[in-house]
Amino acid sequence: CKSALDAFSYLGDYSPDIIIVGQRLEGNIPGTTLIDDLKESWPKLKIILMTGGRDLPEHKADGFIQKPLRNLDGLKNMIHDLTSQ
Repeated sequence: CKSALDAFSYLGDYSPDIIIVGQRLEGNIPGTTLIDDLKESWPKLKIILMTGGRDLPEHKADGFIQKPLRNLDGLKNMIHDLTSQ
């Protein structure tokens, strides 16, 4: 999804176990705000925050990955750990 609105529409139609949210989205809503809103509506949804910024923003995500993504095994392990909780 490119925007927060797209994410809500998608989650209304589908039920993923986990999603990855970027910090910079189209529109004026940052990824951290989207995560807060998603956690209110879908508290069991596992969310990974992905950002290329140097400073980690405060967030309610279940996991965090830094861009550029260089450790695919680490991401795979994080997804496995979060979905098997």
